[in-house]
Amino acid sequence: MTFKLVANKKILLELFIISNLFFLTFDILIAHAMNKFEHNGEYIPLYFSIISSAFLFVFFVFKNKFEFLSKNLNIVIGIISILVGLLGFYYHLDSRLLKEFNIKNMVYTAPLVAPLSYTGIGIVLVVNSIYDSKTDIWIKAILFCGWTGFVGNFILSLADHAQNGFFHISEWVPVISSAIAVGVFFPLFIYKPTKNLLLGCNIALVLQFIIGIMGFILHFEANINATGTNIGENFIYGAPIFAPLLFINLSILLLFPLSSFWKKNNQEFL
Repeated sequence: MTFKLVANKKILLELFIISNLFFLTFDILIAHAMNKFEHNGEYIPLYFSIISSAFLFVFFVFKNKFEFLSKNLNIVIGIISILVGLLGFYYHLDSRLLKEFNIKNMVYTAPLVAPLSYTGIGIVLVVNSIYDSKTDIWIKAILFCGWTGFVGNFILSLADHAQNGFFHISEWVPVISSAIAVGVFFPLFIYKPTKNLLLGCNIALVLQFIIGIMGFILHFEANINATGTNIGENFIYGAPIFAPLLFINLSILLLFPLSSFWKKNNQEFL
C-alpha cells in the first residue's frame, strides 16, 4: 500500500468508520447489559457491529483486488447501518416516553439519540463510497454528520447528567462545550468560511478533544471509587465510560471537512 493511498482522505475516513463500528460493539455490550439484553432486538446492533466491521476490514485490506466489490459492500453496509440506527431510535422511542411524554421520562428512559450513531456512520460510509473527497457534497455531508453528532452530544449530556441533578458543577461542561461546537460549526453551512471562522472551529475542536479526555478520566474514577461489591457492575450501571469519548470521536470526524475548507481557502491547516 503506497504512502499516497494511506494519506488519501477517503481511505483514512474508511478506516475511521471501521474502527467506529468495531468499537460500538463494546459500547452496546455495556449499554444493553444494564437490562441483560432483555429484548432480542438488543442483539441486532451488537451482531451488526461485529459482522460489518469484520467484512469492511477484510475488503479494505484487499481493496486493490476487489475494488468494485469493496465499494458496493460499503454502500450496502452503510444503508443497513442507517436502518439499524433508525430502528434503534424507534425502539428507544417506543418506551414509556411515548406512553407519557414529559421531562422525567425523557431523562429516565433509553437514550433516545444514541442509536442514531449507526445512522450517522452509515451516511458517512455511503457518501465516502460514492463521492470524491474534493466535492462539496462529500465535505458538507461529513460536516453535517459531525455537526448533528454534537447536537446529539448536547442532548445526551443534558439528559444523562440531569439524572443526578448535575450533582457536580463539572457536569455542565460537556453540555456547554457541545453547544459551543454546534454554534461555531453552524455558519459553515451558510457562509463562505473565513480564516477567523476556521481558526475558531479548530480551537473548538481542541476544546472538545480535551473535554473528552477529561470526561473519560472522571467517569473512570467515578466507577472505580463507587461503592459496590462488584467493580464490573459499577461500570455497567455507573457513569457511561465511553460517552465522553464521543467528543474525541466527533472532533476527529470534523477534521476531515475542516481540512478541506482550509485547503480551499489556501490556508495552512493547523
